[in-house]
Amino acid sequence: MKSNFIRPLGIAAILMLCAVFCHGQATTSTNRDSMFLSGGSISLVDDLPKKDTTKWKDTVAVMLLVCDTSIINSSAYWVKAFSVRKGEYELVDVFIDPNTTTYIGGGIYSTTLLGWLPQWENKAVYSHLEYLDDRKKPLSKNIFVWQVVSK
Repeated sequence: MKSNFIRPLGIAAILMLCAVFCHGQATTSTNRDSMFLSGGSISLVDDLPKKDTTKWKDTVAVMLLVCDTSIINSSAYWVKAFSVRKGEYELVDVFIDPNTTTYIGGGIYSTTLLGWLPQWENKAVYSHLEYLDDRKKPLSKNIFVWQVVSK
């Protein structure tokens, strides 16, 4: 009789421990409010700031270490140039500290802080498009860029 009572309690305890230690993501959607569970903290999706969809192009002065592949025995030299980059905003969790958190994958971070709640902000993210010479004309196809230093 005693063993029949202990076995279900043991299974229930294991299931409860699995639910506590698993870092799964459960989503529940309603018309207006959505909640998600991530890393043991509950947050309202409505609390996320609206993503800024502004996109722009920017030209930044740089120094390039280049060589000319059309000249045999060409040495590398530095030139003044410009970098054209595309910018856009992305929502970034500013509370993620690489010293205390570990990226697991799939957008999930593991942290040693028990009360960690994400704080989202729009941050500018840039991607490189092309290099221009000092007269703001595209570089020749035979110029090979070795290194870039922003001014």
